Amino acid sequence: MPAIVIGARRMSRDSELYLILDAGGQSLRARVHDQHGQVKAESGQAIASDEQADGRVTLDGEALVEAAWQVLAQVADELGSRCSQVAMAGLAVQRGSVLCWDRKTGQALSPVFSWRDRRGFDLGDREREVLARRVRSESGLRFSPYGGAAKIRWSLDNLPEVQAALQDQRLAAGPLGSFLLQRLLDSSPLLVDDTLAQRTLLWSRRDCDWSNALLEAFGIPRRILPEVVPGTHEFGYLGKPFSGVPLRTLVGDQNALAWLGGAGREQCLMINVGTGAFMLRPTATPLLAEGFQTSFLERDQGGCYALEASIHGAASALEWLARREGEAFAPDRLAGLRRRCPDPPLFLNAVDGLGSPWWLPGIEPEFIGQADADGRLLAVLESIVFLARINLEHMESASAPVQRILVSGGLSRSPDFCQLLADGLGRGIERLDDGEGTAAGTWCRLSRADAALLNWTPFEPAESASLEQRFQSWRAHMPPEPEMAPARTLAR
Repeated sequence: MPAIVIGARRMSRDSELYLILDAGGQSLRARVHDQHGQVKAESGQAIASDEQADGRVTLDGEALVEAAWQVLAQVADELGSRCSQVAMAGLAVQRGSVLCWDRKTGQALSPVFSWRDRRGFDLGDREREVLARRVRSESGLRFSPYGGAAKIRWSLDNLPEVQAALQDQRLAAGPLGSFLLQRLLDSSPLLVDDTLAQRTLLWSRRDCDWSNALLEAFGIPRRILPEVVPGTHEFGYLGKPFSGVPLRTLVGDQNALAWLGGAGREQCLMINVGTGAFMLRPTATPLLAEGFQTSFLERDQGGCYALEASIHGAASALEWLARREGEAFAPDRLAGLRRRCPDPPLFLNAVDGLGSPWWLPGIEPEFIGQADADGRLLAVLESIVFLARINLEHMESASAPVQRILVSGGLSRSPDFCQLLADGLGRGIERLDDGEGTAAGTWCRLSRADAALLNWTPFEPAESASLEQRFQSWRAHMPPEPEMAPARTLAR
């Protein structure tokens, strides 16, 4: 096998290692894969968020940078002399998180506004309708408070440090991924990829660049935003302890799931059950379907897209339940839960608002029926499954039937939850065993390896009349679903 040279790093392809940094909604993780997908080192730190009753959810940018360096140092210690075998790195980042920072020093000037943060600016009904149509046409996404543009606008209007930096021509604003690039790479670049840029609601799918029309609509100067580049790009080189390792992939965390489907990804549905649960159906062309997002994946071959569904309350719904009950959720409670609770109540899961296909903010979560703590836990888990089933039905109504369902995320580590998901969907699923779908998908994209090398476990559905009855009853209590029509292709 010939050797390859990367900077001053010379190695056999057989010995190459790949470093993945994953900045998610609940934790920041680093892991190192070999060419066969085996994990050779990993480290992670929980990310604390500040959650206010008025829907404001923020994180500390400087703490995130410190956590990134710490997990990188920990995996370097675990690798030891094998650090020299790390050929390249990839960065996957929670998509909706944005902040403002000083482009000269890299210092954060605002909190990191989580995707769950719903602050923004007031619009009349007519203004909102016009802006929503423009955002949908330009970016492919729905106008919602979860997009980054309104939070950047809020910072420009309300934060004196941000206003001073704008006046002094030293303000940078944009996705968390751009901030991390500037702080982690030795050249301090100001760059962003398409998948993160799209989530700001300021990006044009036609130009793969910032949209002048949307910048004007939100009142955001182009000069403060990073340069938009493809997700596969020479972003720069990491500092110590991985000095000289090029970072060659930047991607929004959920978008990375598409690479788990390999060459046949357009027949797949990817479900990632993290803070929220996201469902991606890759498509060759940009499809517009009522109730779904049209997410951009990559520029290769003229552009690849995905229909995307969003379930806002997944792990965040379990956190909501833990706060309500005054007791932290213990994962081992899932084992045997369905046997212990044959008749749980229903849970109208509107934690963080109802996502697709309704897109209704401001609805309060609610239990229907009485139960003990285990019954309420099962009701929350079933609600996640029921929301996934609604979205699967609508997605298949709008496009072709799904051939494979690939599942990842923290909750998927529970075989009991995976069996509940298979039973509730009435479909077989394949579970990525270590649950880290974002990291695995980023590895597939970075290394161009086949996800079949990873460890998967199948779950076949079992019929359950009681589960089906609860689903139908739950559906009747939910708001009416939008009528679905076949998806149409968006004009390029």
